[in-house]
Amino acid sequence: MLVDLCYRLDIPLRDFLLAEPVQINPVPIHPWPPVGALGVPTVGRKPFEAHCVRRALADILQSSEEPPPSMRKVARHLGQAYTYLLDRLPDLCHAISARYLAHRQRTGERRLERMRSEVREATFRLHAQGVYPSSVRVATLLTHPSDFRNPAANAAWHTALRDLGWKS
Repeated sequence: MLVDLCYRLDIPLRDFLLAEPVQINPVPIHPWPPVGALGVPTVGRKPFEAHCVRRALADILQSSEEPPPSMRKVARHLGQAYTYLLDRLPDLCHAISARYLAHRQRTGERRLERMRSEVREATFRLHAQGVYPSSVRVATLLTHPSDFRNPAANAAWHTALRDLGWKS
């Protein structure tokens, strides 16, 4: 209400709350703000039709879409709140979330394996050139040099150094 009052009287809220008292013109300068101007949603949520939403969730769960959508993305697509769907259809929501999580884990494992392989190849390449494969030299040969900060990449480098006889 204070924000509305300050808007109508053309007084910054900060001044209204903190400044010295002044004489205020009681006649509003600005009209009421238009509906929706203050962030109040003007359009309501789609009505919840349980059978339609259940069918849509089941179809998404059965689809072979890659990458599978997250439950939050599904909720946005259906025009429903994530927590609302989770409260009413927890079994389907958990299954969709589990499928998405499994995909994320597979993606992460593939990324780690690619990173380990790339570190190992760079270490062996430097060794073949007769140069000590230091962490800095190996990192410069990586597609993403910052990957070397990952503990898995560092472990792969140490393993490669042991395999090459640089460490016992």
